[in-house]
Amino acid sequence: MSKISPKTLRIVYCATFIAIAVVVGSFLSFYVTESIKFNLAPVIIMLTGAVLGPIYGAAAGGVTDVLSFLIGTAAKPGPYFPGFSVTMVLYGLIAGLLFYRKDRQSEVPSIAKISLGTVLIQTICSLLINSFWTYFLYGPSYAVVLAARIPSTYIMCVVYVVLMCILLKNKQRMFRSLYAPAGK
Repeated sequence: MSKISPKTLRIVYCATFIAIAVVVGSFLSFYVTESIKFNLAPVIIMLTGAVLGPIYGAAAGGVTDVLSFLIGTAAKPGPYFPGFSVTMVLYGLIAGLLFYRKDRQSEVPSIAKISLGTVLIQTICSLLINSFWTYFLYGPSYAVVLAARIPSTYIMCVVYVVLMCILLKNKQRMFRSLYAPAGK
């Protein structure tokens, strides 16, 4: 039996995360208002960055957003806007930079680090950047969009923190083949 290379394994995991994020983002998301969306796909993208690294996380974020658009099953279909793809790329990139450690992959971040990191990611990506894209597309003032998105951003932040804590605390069991010592 041939051994699968670590690089191939990472690509397979990345593709799996992308598929899960597309399904979750397409079928388990909905708009509360025109500018506020309930979506769990960013958690999958953040997990990709945390488990596989910032490059894989960023790639997964971009590919997920484009595939979700192409499949056309998003909660609110419409024209493609690359700004939201940039945001998804940043979800994976920032999570990878904060949570991924190549030299200490088996180390699980503390709940405080996961919480602070998730709040930082949500503030940058959802509150600041997505508010700007919404302002850019729909036109009300940035301050109005920002104020409207504050409650939903931090409500989702609580959901994301809980999910990230559960997923990262169990990453050893879920991704055993990634963390197996070489040669075994």
